Amino acid sequence: FAVLCLRGPDRDRLSFKVDPGNFVEMSERAGMVPAHYSARAFWVTMVDPEQFAADDVCAWIRRSYELVCNALGKKQQDTLRVATASLKHASSNSN
Repeated sequence: FAVLCLRGPDRDRLSFKVDPGNFVEMSERAGMVPAHYSARAFWVTMVDPEQFAADDVCAWIRRSYELVCNALGKKQQDTLRVATASLKHASSNSN
């Protein structure tokens, strides 16, 4: 649902899926471009993530997660829910 490049010329760029109806608007924003190889699937890349408000970035990534999860089959969604619940439980026990 999100990809962060850690090496090379695209280092620190963040890519994520957007709603098809928002793709053109998002990809035309200053600091965003259609994602390489994934634009046809409605992915954008933030070329400078730090220029955007953290709340906006979190909301976009959350929406990307929802879009990707909703495209999975029911069995995959159920498996992901169990894994996510398990991680949350483990995290709350470590605090």
